[in-house]
Amino acid sequence: MTLEELDSPFFRLNEFYRIKDKHRNIIPFKFNKFQDSLYQKMIAKDIILKSRQVGVSTFWLLYYLDDCIFNDNTTTGILAHKRESLEKLFEIIKTGYENLPDIIKPLAKYDSKYELSFTNGSRIFVSLEIRSTTCNNLHISEGAFITDSSRIKASLETVPIQGGKVSIESTPNGMGNDFYERWRAESESGFRKHFFPWYEFEEYQLPIAKGENIKPNKEEKKLGLTLPQIKFRRLKLKDLGNLFFKSILKIQICVF
Repeated sequence: MTLEELDSPFFRLNEFYRIKDKHRNIIPFKFNKFQDSLYQKMIAKDIILKSRQVGVSTFWLLYYLDDCIFNDNTTTGILAHKRESLEKLFEIIKTGYENLPDIIKPLAKYDSKYELSFTNGSRIFVSLEIRSTTCNNLHISEGAFITDSSRIKASLETVPIQGGKVSIESTPNGMGNDFYERWRAESESGFRKHFFPWYEFEEYQLPIAKGENIKPNKEEKKLGLTLPQIKFRRLKLKDLGNLFFKSILKIQICVF
């Protein structure tokens, strides 16, 4: 490991951090193609429309944790959309921190249920309300499900215009919410859009059995789906109906 590598967030995130997989095993964190795309294309203000479980929240939580560890006096606020998500989000942060190698793991000055602060003056916390503080980094999780837009607006006001970073991510939840309006806004909003549909995720497909005959319909042809993706899509449509299009994205213009 060179000093140049240690100075790179890309190297640190892919080398030092750990996450829990779906089976609760602690495994190394390595960028998937969505996380790599975010890292390569992100700016200071990013809004992400996504399908579920593609690693978007994990990316931002570890990215901002790393930023707090390697930059003094940095405050990161994570706005959760509901109380049940507070523990889930903070668990990602705690797992990342607790499994760091000692060579880069800072001492925790304050370690509470939903906040970590370090001896370098930095801190990261998860909350349902973010007000009356200054956040150098702000992440808003599942923004389309925050029904009270004043929670989003108040949290955005805590971020300095110069030097602050904001990321907002969500699965779709219909029209008329703050996330929808920001996503549909013109580029003057300052946010860079990132769209991650379900059919770009490798796990969302099922193997085709020998002799199994699947013929794509018009819509499936339009989406350019492979046969394994079509099989997955049809099964989910059968099980979930219209909920499929909320939990796993269809196409950008129709998800809301």
